[in-house]
Parts: sequence; C-alpha cells; structure tokens
Amino acid sequence: QDHALVFRLSNWKDTIRIFLDFPWVGIGVGSFDELFPFYKTIPEKAIFSQVHFHYAENEFLQGLAEMGIIGSGLLGAFGFVLVVSFVKNWRKTTSKTAMWLSLGMACGCVGMLTHSLVDFPTHIPSNMALFAVLGGAILRVGAGDILKDDASDSPRSTPFFLMRIGFISLVLFLAIPFLWRQKLSDRYH
Repeated sequence: QDHALVFRLSNWKDTIRIFLDFPWVGIGVGSFDELFPFYKTIPEKAIFSQVHFHYAENEFLQGLAEMGIIGSGLLGAFGFVLVVSFVKNWRKTTSKTAMWLSLGMACGCVGMLTHSLVDFPTHIPSNMALFAVLGGAILRVGAGDILKDDASDSPRSTPFFLMRIGFISLVLFLAIPFLWRQKLSDRYH
C-alpha cells in the first residue's frame, strides 16, 4: 500500500470539506495550515516521515479552500487573460527564435502548474520567482513586432493604468474585511 498516495487522497478530500464549509471567500490566504488539522481525517504516522503533510498537496484545491469561489474565479480569469494574450502575441511573432524560446518558457510554466496538482511548488520562493519571470517573459513575446509609438490606445496609457489600480483597490477593499472576519469567526475554530 502506498501510504503517500493514501495521505494525499485523504488530504484532498479534507480540503474539499474545508471549501464546502467556506465556499464564497474561503478561509483566508495563508490560513490553511492553521485550520487543516481540524479537518484532517487520517492521523499522521510517525514511522512514515514522507507522509507528514501539512498542506493539501494540490495547489489548486488549497487555493480554492483559501480564496473560495470569488478569489479563485478572479485568479482563473486573470490566468485566462494571460493565456489569450500570449497566444495572440505568439501568432504575430515573426522571429523564429522568439517563438521557440517563448514556447519553451510556456512549457516551463505549464510544467510547474502540472506539478501543482500533486505538490506545492509555488510555496517555494525560488519556484515562484522562476514562474513569475517565465510568465512575464512570455507575455512580452511579439512586443517588438506590434509595438507602436502611439500610446493613446495602449493599456499602459494613464486612463487604463488608473482603471487597473482602481479595480485592484476595490477588490482588495471589498475582500479583505470578509477574509478577516472569516478567520476570526466562531465557526473557524
């Protein structure tokens, strides 16, 4: 019997139970390790050192439990916009070198996301930094081919920049009080 697999499957089931108890805004980012012991169904066995799990061992499930439907939906929408932007710019690229390098970087990002299904690589700062650098680099693919001097319709123009800052501030202003109350609620403990 593979004890690591048994513990992973149990942790995934327990994480889904956390999500079902706090579906809309979740338990708060970074609160998983505090709440998880209360939901854990299989106690850890000391003789198997490799099965001491304090995380969900699945970044997507843990994110869903921590951020709920609202936070995970916003993160998913952001990811969708990034993928669409990459594909659109990749098709416009005329440089074969840039195309193949960006495809390799995109495969690196997909590999890290695939690894997130059974582990927690983005909790490691060096992995997250690599993911951010690769993600930022692939978004710039084709920028030299389509960059124009006219900045009036650019997303970097002042009105678009102010709208982005306003939207992010509004989301944080609305979400943070819910997350704080959720963590301090009687139901939490």
